[in-house]
Amino acid sequence: MTLGIIVPLKSKQISRDWQVTSETLKSTINAISSQSNQDYFVAVVGHDCPEFLSSLNHHKINFTRVDYPAPDRQAANFTNQELINDKNLKIINGLLLLEKKSLSYIYQLDSDDLIHKDFVKTVLSQNECAGMIINGGYIYYKSLQRIIPTKHVHHLCGSTNIISTKYLSFPPKADLKYVNDVPWTKYRHMNLCKFFNNDINQSFETIETPLLAYVVASGDNFSDRWRNSWFKQLKWYLRPYVLGKKTDDLFNKNFLSS
Repeated sequence: MTLGIIVPLKSKQISRDWQVTSETLKSTINAISSQSNQDYFVAVVGHDCPEFLSSLNHHKINFTRVDYPAPDRQAANFTNQELINDKNLKIINGLLLLEKKSLSYIYQLDSDDLIHKDFVKTVLSQNECAGMIINGGYIYYKSLQRIIPTKHVHHLCGSTNIISTKYLSFPPKADLKYVNDVPWTKYRHMNLCKFFNNDINQSFETIETPLLAYVVASGDNFSDRWRNSWFKQLKWYLRPYVLGKKTDDLFNKNFLSS
């Protein structure tokens, strides 16, 4: 059994800080390459390839460049839907790249999130099923080096859904007209259970083991735009101190090994 991993990467043009974007991706790639089970293939899809990735010599981790125009945050008619469309197209591109591999499951991982060193091992050891939804994990405040354990990470993070290739439809090409044919682009992450329950009528597994670190406060999060008042900003600042704890050696060993 083998796991395919799609990692959509934002462009330099849309990134608020390309160095931060590159560094967070490097941590994500380190978490993948440090897996205890190496039965995986990774498709990183983006407009621009970070320097570390272009020199990475890892036959299971590949970067593919897209050639359509990147969203322009400075354009007068710019909307956040352009960011969503950009990510969706990259997910579809990654799916088409992984179609050529002999894979058991495919997983979409955001370019700033971290997976546990036993992520692949745990996923591939589950009973054969239509897919899995990850419940267990952490909210990781990177700049503060604090974590909040959670059993509901799937409500917060887009990197929580794994689907069997038996139940995936592979579009003929990367085009937004196929957005409703791909589960990760059709449904928001917290609603992906609808794919299993309604679209294919198949049961799925839920994983309570803390396998995912949802990274916030990296300096370039898409979700930062929602904190548009002083109250939301204050609540966001206090939360990791009230509900969380400092990262410890176990967290570092499981998620930050390089």
